[in-house]
Amino acid sequence: MINSIIKKIVIVLAGVLVFLVCNWLLEKLGSRLSYENGITITLQAEVLEDDTFQVYYKNEFDKGFSGIKSIKKEVSGNSYLQDIQFQIPLDSVATIRLDIGENSNQKPIYYSEIIISRYNEEFRIKDTDLLDYFNGNGFIEIDTSEHRLKTKIRSDLWAAYDPFLTSKHLEEVFVKMSSISQPKGRVHSLIALLFTICFLLYFIIYYPKYHGLATISNVYSNILISCFLLLLLMPTLVGKEEVQGNVNSENRILVAKPELTWDSILSFPESYDNYFSDNFGFREDLVSLLSYLKVKLFNESSVPDKVIIGQNGWMYLWGNFYQIKQDYTRENLHSTEELKEVFDTWDQTQKKLNESGIKHYIAFYPNKHTIYPEFLPYRIKLLQKDTISRADQVLKYSKETKSSLNLLDIRSNLISAKKNGILYHKHDSHWNDLGAFLAYRELIPFITEGLDSISPIKSKSDYDISFKNETGGGLLKALGLENDGAFMEENPHFKSKETINIVNGDTKYFPPSTIIDINHNSKNKLTALFFRDSFTIALRPFISQHFYKTVYIWGGYDYKIVQKVRPDIVVEGNVERYFSGYIVK
Repeated sequence: MINSIIKKIVIVLAGVLVFLVCNWLLEKLGSRLSYENGITITLQAEVLEDDTFQVYYKNEFDKGFSGIKSIKKEVSGNSYLQDIQFQIPLDSVATIRLDIGENSNQKPIYYSEIIISRYNEEFRIKDTDLLDYFNGNGFIEIDTSEHRLKTKIRSDLWAAYDPFLTSKHLEEVFVKMSSISQPKGRVHSLIALLFTICFLLYFIIYYPKYHGLATISNVYSNILISCFLLLLLMPTLVGKEEVQGNVNSENRILVAKPELTWDSILSFPESYDNYFSDNFGFREDLVSLLSYLKVKLFNESSVPDKVIIGQNGWMYLWGNFYQIKQDYTRENLHSTEELKEVFDTWDQTQKKLNESGIKHYIAFYPNKHTIYPEFLPYRIKLLQKDTISRADQVLKYSKETKSSLNLLDIRSNLISAKKNGILYHKHDSHWNDLGAFLAYRELIPFITEGLDSISPIKSKSDYDISFKNETGGGLLKALGLENDGAFMEENPHFKSKETINIVNGDTKYFPPSTIIDINHNSKNKLTALFFRDSFTIALRPFISQHFYKTVYIWGGYDYKIVQKVRPDIVVEGNVERYFSGYIVK
């Protein structure tokens, strides 16, 4: 009697386990087959001639677009409105470039709208709003009144025919799309339940009749063997859905599927083995699970050469990414010759700008490690040499040589202010809105000293400040983590109480990722030009309130841009780890 009860309990528990495993596997399989693991870009257009369209995508750390991160689409010409769709992977997308065909005989293209979507969420760019979110290059004219894209052949540019649109002001849209969770369905649960019922009926009814006597030991053994085989075979049976672009959650390019040809027949087995190792079913889920367990159980990173885990869940960028490790350990100090080269470059820039009546400023924004060293692992703290940092070295050299350069250092103010609130993201390398706001209050007085008609510096009382629990974070992405809410942090958001009429200026013929803000509330006609990196993204809403025109250029100083913009102020603003190092040859 007792033996029979124990046997039934074992079978029921096994049934529960089977249901949970099947439900999870089917949910993941449904996600694979939904073709919505990425972000879908849809161009609704009437293309009259056969052509090939292509979408390039890059994140904030990519220097430029690459064919590796692109998707091609063959388009059949007809007189009907068609949906030209591209699915780009969740790769912390910041900017896309839409290449409008390779056929130089293409007739004008009528367009309706561009839709950015994922699951049930959509962001629609209407025909009349296209110029607010995209710039055309020299090979394309955008006629919003007729809703047409007119391509043209040029002989004075880098190619005879290369028309494309580059996105602008869509970073927040891509961030929002990346954070959307898949809607939970119930079909996979019903299938898992049906499978579990069949499993239980087999072990309760059929199995004893066929084998004579179902002892506890052989029931347990067969259940264990069945589960083991199921788990062993599922990655192969399911396979990996090939998302276009083939970039995984680890932020790297996966091995492409090799083609079997006569020329590659000898190397094919090894090539296919490499492909399968990188693309088997549930690979990303297993990578994410491994990272999750390492972080939660052992407070360790699965990629210690990119990310390190500190105390209280704080994560830090690490390794050779723009020498962030060397910057913290102070192994990248400049030689005397390099310091002279840095200051000679800056002096020449300032002299040339001042001769044109333009003021020149240099600012650096502190590394997260500089403001929050207390949360770094103890073993990392031991690596720091007992000397000054490269930023301190530059400032010391400036003082010793009595340089006339305008250098802004905001580290001490942020270190003092951190006791009143968190200034940097726990799961990202950047500062949050509060950190950016405090930096803004140091930056604007510094670069506008002596200028008239500058509106007063804003205080916290000028904003409605809200706090939201959010799942984002670039360092989580680098760890390969699919964050479904296991890693949350409370982030501040600033919304101005005053209605500010800032519109986007035309960035045609400017470099990719250029942003131009026109402030119609401004009491001055000043133009400020910022050469910037990703730390300026959070600064931008605060800065643009104080100038009539603010131009943000992604990258280092370029005098050709200065000639084009003709600003009153030029600011070179970079995060501490880029500061001065980019100048040294």
